[in-house]
Amino acid sequence: MLNLFCANSRLTARTQLNSGDRLNISEMEFLLINCTRKLDNVSSKAHPYVLDFHYNIPEIRPEIEDKLKYWENYKDPKPSSILFVIIDSVSRTHALRSLLTTVKYLTDELEFVDFKGYHCVGEPSSTNYIPMTLGILWEDLERIRGSMKGTYDNEPFVYKNYSQNNYLTIQIEDMAAYNVFNFNGRTGFSVKPYDIYLRPYILLQEAVGLRFGFSALTCMNGKKIFEFLLDYTMECIETFYKIPKYTTTYLTWPNHDILAGTRVMDNSFKAFFQKLKKRGVLDTTIVIVMADHGLRASHKFAESKYGLLERNLPLFMMRLPDQFIRQYPESFHNLRRNSERITSHFDLYKTVVHLHKLMLKPHSTQGESYGYNMKYGVSLLEEIPQNRTCADAKIPPLFCSCNFPLYGSKFEYSQFKKPLIG
Repeated sequence: MLNLFCANSRLTARTQLNSGDRLNISEMEFLLINCTRKLDNVSSKAHPYVLDFHYNIPEIRPEIEDKLKYWENYKDPKPSSILFVIIDSVSRTHALRSLLTTVKYLTDELEFVDFKGYHCVGEPSSTNYIPMTLGILWEDLERIRGSMKGTYDNEPFVYKNYSQNNYLTIQIEDMAAYNVFNFNGRTGFSVKPYDIYLRPYILLQEAVGLRFGFSALTCMNGKKIFEFLLDYTMECIETFYKIPKYTTTYLTWPNHDILAGTRVMDNSFKAFFQKLKKRGVLDTTIVIVMADHGLRASHKFAESKYGLLERNLPLFMMRLPDQFIRQYPESFHNLRRNSERITSHFDLYKTVVHLHKLMLKPHSTQGESYGYNMKYGVSLLEEIPQNRTCADAKIPPLFCSCNFPLYGSKFEYSQFKKPLIG
């Protein structure tokens, strides 16, 4: 005789279920289903039988009710959503080699603008993500805070400007330990920083995986981890398709550590962007496909002359909706022209601020408060001088591709190894 007992955990609550019980999960976001069985009626010991994860994306939840009502009553044409797809450790040239069909589809079919001189400004992800989102160097933030310990709840990240204007904010990423604000023992956030935040689900999967001997770093919900993240991103977009969104999907595995890992993502990425087009998402969404830096770990190529050069030049591609181009033709012209200029993550930050002013300033109830300062970078929607240098762009000398000797003296890796901070 088989006696089956199940429990549903919501991370914050646990519900015991018996055979035949029903549970309404419409308002639940992340669930762990843990079923055990008793082999007989004598033994009190329960044996694991089923362990499964489920996620749900509730359309109605108290914390975003005001945002939903705001857009229901909005009379003017809605501003564009913004979607970041960030692929950790992928240089532009590595993308051309390993994401061949995706890059061809993005540039030839969807007319993404491909930036050839886009630079990173630091070695690890953290020293690049801070300039993207706060507009300052990692060292600047450390000086302002006094220490990188403690929470990051009160930092003026640029997504908060959009959130204050009723954008739905979404953050999706894998590998919880490698999260920029949790890596290397950092505290992260003490309160939920985004309206939709996948981190609790990833933490749960990884913890249970360690206990039961499976890897949540590579697979999740029966899919490759990057396929799961892309599918989850699409579901969020479709669930809230009527609402402007500020979405960041940050993929780390397998591209971070494995040179050939990026290649296995190619077909899935192309399919994701095909879905965005087919379902009309590109008509209302500004899309940025990018990397934080090039490959720097776990492969000899990363320590070669050309590998070090590639590190400094991450993938960066951007697409504006047709409606936006018609409304701001000069901005689109500048975007295309700037793809041939020296640019960096500071310029991306300025661009996101520029977009906020263009799309939301007439409806904004807040002051001109963006981050800690506005002294770094130029918006990619404004003309960047053709003779711009790395110094002009605030790109540190170690990360400037213009300074890299391709020919001549004997190459020594130790000469160019960057100091690891962040």
